[in-house]
Amino acid sequence: MTKRDVLVGIAVAVLIIFNIIHMNKIRVLNEKLQMFEYMQHEIQNVHDSVGSISYNMDTKLEEFMQEQLWVAEKTYKVHSVDLEKNTIDVLIEWSLRDLVDGEEISFLYREAGEENWTELDVTKKEGLNYSLEYTFPLKGNFETQVVATANNGTRSESLLDLNFKEQLNSRISIHSFFHNTGDGHVDMNFDIQNRLDQELPLTKNKEELKMKSAMAYFYLDGKVIKEIDLLNPNYNRNNGHYNFHSDSHFEGINFNHFLNLEEEVGKDIEDVELRIIVKDGLGLTYETIAEHNK
Repeated sequence: MTKRDVLVGIAVAVLIIFNIIHMNKIRVLNEKLQMFEYMQHEIQNVHDSVGSISYNMDTKLEEFMQEQLWVAEKTYKVHSVDLEKNTIDVLIEWSLRDLVDGEEISFLYREAGEENWTELDVTKKEGLNYSLEYTFPLKGNFETQVVATANNGTRSESLLDLNFKEQLNSRISIHSFFHNTGDGHVDMNFDIQNRLDQELPLTKNKEELKMKSAMAYFYLDGKVIKEIDLLNPNYNRNNGHYNFHSDSHFEGINFNHFLNLEEEVGKDIEDVELRIIVKDGLGLTYETIAEHNK
């Protein structure tokens, strides 16, 4: 055997040994990878189990808390809304878990933020079920409670929060801001959303819920210096973005525009105010003052 053959044999042997070593390392890595994947799977199982236990505990706790309430069930239904009189007629119903002999039930309400309560007579139905129908002011938010009175004292529990004013005012939401870009120029942004699927039965005709006007007014020292019809803006689309959407459930205006007010106020617009006023087909007005990011 020549020296060359010996060297070739040694080289082949070394390559075989390195290959065996590398194959062994790959096998070990595959085993570790499988173990890692198994541990990940187990950790996910533990996470899911903990989440399930937490959900069940929250559910049981909620059920327990509900069982401790004296008022077992409560609901209200709007019968009618009178926009001319600004009133809303409501039927309120509730059920009690128990009633001690001699206890008389009454219903109390007050406008949110007020101290004094007004008492109303209730109608007793079968069992421990009660109801009353009452006409509230539409533009008000009210707290209510049920009170049981007996010779040895009273007990009470909160019933319902009747946030009529809040629901009415939030039907059309207006988000707007503007900021100075220099030399009397402003960048203004409007986002107006009108939900036609109403929480309050103001009208059966959805067309009356739609926006009939949407105006933006720039004020300086209490005077209007510029107005913009947001339902029909006549501005160059290259200076901004305008999108109006309307279907049977929703109306929306999204408007961004760069405006030059230098002619009206000069280069300093620190004292300029922007108001947005929207009116619907019912004659209701929704107004907000835009945030001025100076």
